[in-house]
Amino acid sequence: MNVTIGIPTINSSNYIFSSLVRIKNEIAAVPENYICRLVVCVNGSQDEGKTRIEIERFKFNTSIPLDIIEEGKAGKNNALNCIVSHARQQHRCDIIYFFDDDVAILDGSLGVNLTKIAEHEFHYGLPVLVGSSMLGIQRSLRHFVRIRHSLIRGILSWSLHRLFIMPYLLGAEKPKFCEGLSLGTFLKYMPAYPDDETGITDDTFLSNFFACQGMKEYLNNGIPPIIKPPNSLAYVEITHNYREWRRQQLRIHAGIRRSFNYFHDRDKKYLEEFFQWPYAFNSESRVWPKGMAKTKWLLYLIYRFLHAFNESSAHRMVKSGMVPDWCAAVSTKHWMNES
Repeated sequence: MNVTIGIPTINSSNYIFSSLVRIKNEIAAVPENYICRLVVCVNGSQDEGKTRIEIERFKFNTSIPLDIIEEGKAGKNNALNCIVSHARQQHRCDIIYFFDDDVAILDGSLGVNLTKIAEHEFHYGLPVLVGSSMLGIQRSLRHFVRIRHSLIRGILSWSLHRLFIMPYLLGAEKPKFCEGLSLGTFLKYMPAYPDDETGITDDTFLSNFFACQGMKEYLNNGIPPIIKPPNSLAYVEITHNYREWRRQQLRIHAGIRRSFNYFHDRDKKYLEEFFQWPYAFNSESRVWPKGMAKTKWLLYLIYRFLHAFNESSAHRMVKSGMVPDWCAAVSTKHWMNES
């Protein structure tokens, strides 16, 4: 079974080589019946070709087939569409799988997800989106004191880190939607992503699309349109910078609102109920947590208040037609070469 693994990237020369090495190790561990090749789309980079040089350096040192697409137009949705088009025209693969360019996943997660995609197709022959659950990397107070060079600033950063990481702790309730950092499906089921100018976020759109495609079978027969295997995890560094976090949140809130508006009114209620989660970005899907420890309730209430504040600001952006910048979390990238 042929698999195209796509990685969209921009200005990632400091860490893309390390990410590709981790993906190579994952590919080496998948069952032999999956034949993988890589496609990296460098889109909108303004680093004088440094990202391309790092990808070429990796390509020179690996036997895995790797294609590089140069795309001048920035925007993740555009890059993902370029990868899908390349997979259809050049590879004619069976499965398309996407990783973010700063991905770090639990060993064996790629193989688990590819197997789940193939098994679902064999048993049901229905569209399914399979992805890894996102897990935040917890950092200690000592870590923040060290990088902030101050006890006071370290305590402040650690406190914000503890707040922002809440949805992505190991014991937290996990959302049904697939985060874009690690997900895949059969290529024949892949839709085209909306233009980046719409402000619609890639993973929300894709999760909504598959949820709607599988709505009838899910409601009537309980066949899930989205699967996140429990032993498939993707790790992310969570920012400790409030301004950076808020800019990211505004982009996500606005993108999710626009994604819900993209689908038919008759599907919205179903989507709102299907994606219920204590940390949902849209208030219609936000529910109270189950079994949360009493010691975490204060942090959760603060998080929920900030969530509502960000959502209100994002809604004003959507009404005014404004599309906020993506705002890459620069402060979270340093760890990629430490892992």
